Amino acid sequence: MPVKEEIPAEDTSAEMRDTGRRVKKEIPAEDSRAETKDTGRRGTIVKTTFGLLFLGLAITYTMMAEDTPYQKFINQHYKLGMAKRDCKSKMNFINHRYYNNRCKDLNSVIAGPNTDAINAVCDKAGEPYPKKGRVLRKSLQQFRVITCTHMGGSDRPPCDYRASDSMRFIVIACEDKLAVHYEEGKIN
Repeated sequence: MPVKEEIPAEDTSAEMRDTGRRVKKEIPAEDSRAETKDTGRRGTIVKTTFGLLFLGLAITYTMMAEDTPYQKFINQHYKLGMAKRDCKSKMNFINHRYYNNRCKDLNSVIAGPNTDAINAVCDKAGEPYPKKGRVLRKSLQQFRVITCTHMGGSDRPPCDYRASDSMRFIVIACEDKLAVHYEEGKIN
């Protein structure tokens, strides 16, 4: 069924242009069906775009939620230039991310020099260190280590920590020449 639409008179015949009147012009019914098809396509595009956005967010969340063992090691046991005064903020991050906001009792943080030096312990900068049936690696050089110790009380925030600073040989577990677990720090 044709649809009537008002259009300016100048779009019609020459004799109607002079009057400046509006006239009705018929638009074929196929155009209304085409508009419905376009609306359907737009709906499909919106649904597809929303679906892809949701999928991307789900993948991002999953990747953020599950650190690799190496990334977890770095997040818990390394901070370039860490000072004793940084214990509380570092531990708040660790407690929130890995311990369901409970106060971890003890954590050692390697204060530098860089992650390459730590991972080198898994190779030539370390030696085998057998302990309880596991073969760990002990560093050949000492690292500056900040030890954060929970001061007791509740295991719920606010968590207060005492910090100590010392030079230690680090004992770590490795996978594929990457540090994945901090076992202990040894003075000698």
